[in-house]
Formats: sequence, structure tokens, C-alpha cells
Amino acid sequence: MVEAEEESRQQLKPYSGRRIEVEGTISQLGSLYDPKVRREMPTICMNNLEVRDKDHPVINHVWVTWAVLMVNAGVKVGDTMRFTAQVYSYHKKDPDDHNKSTMRWGLREPRDFKCLNRDLPARVEANGVSIPIPTGSSPRNEDFSDLFEEHEALSLEIPPPTVPAPAPKDPKRELLDDLWSLVDRFGMDRVRKTLSAIETLNGE
Repeated sequence: MVEAEEESRQQLKPYSGRRIEVEGTISQLGSLYDPKVRREMPTICMNNLEVRDKDHPVINHVWVTWAVLMVNAGVKVGDTMRFTAQVYSYHKKDPDDHNKSTMRWGLREPRDFKCLNRDLPARVEANGVSIPIPTGSSPRNEDFSDLFEEHEALSLEIPPPTVPAPAPKDPKRELLDDLWSLVDRFGMDRVRKTLSAIETLNGE
């Protein structure tokens, strides 16, 4: 079974580094921690994913990472989606020997998407504001990062927490804290002698 899945995934190899159009059915929604952005990023598992080119290869199933646009658009398990995604390569460590790894291929950054079985909502509420949902079909098709950052700022922005103002300092308390700090460092006898000497100097 695993070998069959790996062989199916190998069909993405010729498209490595390219953005391709695919079509398939969503079987799972999930998330994956991405160390580059230090947060959980939405992922979508696609079943029977067809690459829409002359050969029409079909991948049994594959997880599509960085799927924030599609998830925020309200896709659900069972939806049949057509979209473009970037094919990328990565190394997967051998679970029995972490010194070994194999090259695999996956999909990320889905955009230009269309749900074939129903209409997706055109707008979404974010922080109390209704905003249009981008599908990624932007004139800046060659660079997804700007679109991703703009949408992240709208949909994932969290207002900063309110930090209470610090309480005013008590001069007497500060003096006592300093005094006990000196006792800890030099001992009570030495501090007493020092205070006595100061009192003597003040009395002269």
C-alpha cells in the first residue's frame, strides 16, 4: 500500500518547481506547523487528484500545504476543487534510520481555485469586518508571497493585548529591598557597622 502511494506521488516529479492545474476531492482538513512562519498552517488532503495536462496523471491522495486561502474561503470535506498549486520537493526521513531519507514531491500554495459542486461564499467576516475572499487569481501570479501576507493580515490579525500600566513605586519599599540585598551580599554585621558610621558622619 505504501509503495503504491509512493509510486502515485512520483507522478508529480516531472512538474517539480512548476505551478500546475489540478482537480480532485477534499477528503480531510488539517494543519501543519511551519517553522518558517512559526505557526500552524492550514492543509488540505486531496483524493484522486488529476493533473490537468495532456497525460492526465492521477495521484491517489496528497496533502496540499499553505492552503490558507482555500480554508478561509469555506471549503469542506467532499468538495470537488479545481485549482493551481506549486509542485515542490522535500526529503522524508526514514522512520527506522534517521540518517536516511527519500525524496518526495508535494503541492503547496493553492490558488485560482473553484469549487465545482457548489458556490463558495464571496466574502468572510474577519475581526468584525466583511472582506472579499481572494482566490489568488491576482495579476501578480508569479509571486504568491504578497497576496498571502495581505490575506494573513486581514484574516489572522489579532489585536495586541492590553498591558496594564505599572503601579507607582513605593520609595520606602525600594529602600528596604536595597537594604536586604546588601545584607544578603555582605552580612548583617557589616551593614550595621556601615550604617553606624554613616550616622556618626551625619552627626558631626
